[in-house]
Order: sequence, then C-alpha cells, then structure tokens
Amino acid sequence: MQVHFNQPLHMSYRINSDWTKEQSKVFEKLSSGHCINRSADDCGGLSVSEKIRTQINGCKQALQNTLDGISLLQTSEGIASSIHSMLHRIRTLTVQSCNGTYSHESRNAIQAEIDQIKEAAKAITDVTFNTLPLLKNNENPDKDTQIQLHLGANSGDTFTIDLFNAKKIVDDYINPIDVSTQESSESALPGIDEAIINIAQGRAKIGAQQNRLEKHIKMLQVAHYTQSYSEAMIRDTDMANQMIKLTRNQILIKSGTTMYAQSNLNFKNVLEILPG
Repeated sequence: MQVHFNQPLHMSYRINSDWTKEQSKVFEKLSSGHCINRSADDCGGLSVSEKIRTQINGCKQALQNTLDGISLLQTSEGIASSIHSMLHRIRTLTVQSCNGTYSHESRNAIQAEIDQIKEAAKAITDVTFNTLPLLKNNENPDKDTQIQLHLGANSGDTFTIDLFNAKKIVDDYINPIDVSTQESSESALPGIDEAIINIAQGRAKIGAQQNRLEKHIKMLQVAHYTQSYSEAMIRDTDMANQMIKLTRNQILIKSGTTMYAQSNLNFKNVLEILPG
C-alpha cells in the first residue's frame, strides 16, 4: 500500500473531470440549440456557416430593397394614372369646345377648367418618394429618371428602374392647350392624343418593371429558405442525440463520483495495518 500516490483516486478524478467537461458542453448545446457555439466546436463548420449567414442576411435585406422598389413603382403608377385621368377630362372638354354651338364666353369657361387641370398636372409631377423625384428629372428636364436598386446579397446585384418623364409630357402637350376658339380646339386634339399615348406607354413600362420585381421577390424567398436550411444543417444541434449524451454523462459522472469516494475509503484502509 502506498500513501503518497493513490492511483485509483487520481484515475477516478481524471475520468470524472473529463465527463464533467463533456457534460457542460452538452448543456451549452441543449441550451443554445446550436452545435457550434464557438470556433473550437467546429472550425470548418463555423467558417462555412458564417459565409452562408452573410448570404442569408443579404437576401433578407435585398428582399426589403425589392419591396421598396415596388412601392416606388406603385407611387409612380399612381401619379401617371392621375395624369391619365386629367388628360381624358381635358380631351372631353376640348371635344366639347370644338362644337360650333358654344359661344366665346362658354369656351372661356371651358378653358378655365382646363387651366385648373393643367396646374393640378404640374403639381402631381412634383410628387416624390423619400424626397426622390419620380416622373421628372431635375438635373436634365429632357431625360427620364433612373433609380438603381440593389436586389441581391452580393456586389453587382443591381437593377435600374427607368421612369418616364411625365413632367416633359405635361410641359410639351398639356400646357399649350388652348380652346378659346373652335379652330384652336380642333388643333389641340392631336397633341392631347399623343400625350395620352405617351403616358400609356410610360405606365406600361412601369407595370413591366413591377412584374419583374415581383418575380424577383419569389427568387429571393427561395434563396433565403434554402440558405437558411443549409445553415441550420451545419449549425443547429441534434437535440435527441444530445439528450442521449446527457443521460450517458449523468450515469458516468455519478458512477465516477462513487468510485472517487470508494478510492478514498480504500486509502483509509492503510490505517488498519498501523499499530494502535
């Protein structure tokens, strides 16, 4: 018998310590729901999952960016629709003024209503989206407005919204309308028809771009789902497997503690051989 080194005691202590450390890791994984809580758990898995996580976050923000783009297009469509309604009213009034049964005073009254519609058309083209001009170009009044969206998780995933210049149409076709005489009323009709066609073409372009963005949303949703699933397969813990480990560790720790106590008891037996 030796008194300076109790081999069974040290062995029990070492093994019991290992199982206690293992148990703390199991508790951590069960509490967090992740099998990777630090780089030491799985260096390679952590690296891959972090890359996937950047794509997940990027897709999530790109989805919001796309929805913002659709909101911008819907605002633009609302403006264009209002201008269309105004043009139809102006055309109706112009056709009315073309009739020879109206006096000069009657045509002046018609012109007064048209002038009010002109002012409303000018005002509505000044509507902005988050201070951004939509259907007019402040820097170059003769060109359309272009707004670039970022619709992906990575650099270069962009889409340019092209909005028609309704302000120019109002200035070129609506402002010059004059129905003060029957002749001027007749000559104003072709310009109004041209303006109606241009607005319709612009609205069609807006609608096509909105459809494009709505399809892009579906693609982003699929990408977000698949990437989230991939990250979960790498990072999430198997709860059933960890519960098995938890039960196993509890048994081993308890048995190790029992052996630890038994080793101490055996060590005390040295006293039995010493003289009283």
